[in-house]
Amino acid sequence: MAQDTLTLADDTPTNSTYNLVSLRDSEAIYRDAASTLTEQRTLRISHQLATTVDGTDRHLVQLSRTDDNAGDVPYTGTVHVVIAAPRDGVTEADLVLEWEKLKNLVDASIANLYDGFMPTVGS
Repeated sequence: MAQDTLTLADDTPTNSTYNLVSLRDSEAIYRDAASTLTEQRTLRISHQLATTVDGTDRHLVQLSRTDDNAGDVPYTGTVHVVIAAPRDGVTEADLVLEWEKLKNLVDASIANLYDGFMPTVGS
């Protein structure tokens, strides 16, 4: 069951409160209570469960933000994470370790990644 509201921490003194706006069997969509209808900030959480015992479950968490440019044209940017979790072999603990590595890379390199950073061989 989805929560009616979620509070997300950010780098400002105040956190963002997201209210549930849509709920289906395998997907919940939330909207930042402080955002407007034309400049929305949304959170999507969805799950796609495998149909076989040896399949892979997929879980998506996505934040989207729509803002207008100087010409009042709306553009939407997203940040999302997909967790592909095999039901056999790779454990949740294994994926938590991989998440920590990925989170550390993005935290340390977000500006470089945004600018198209690619690691080079031999450096």
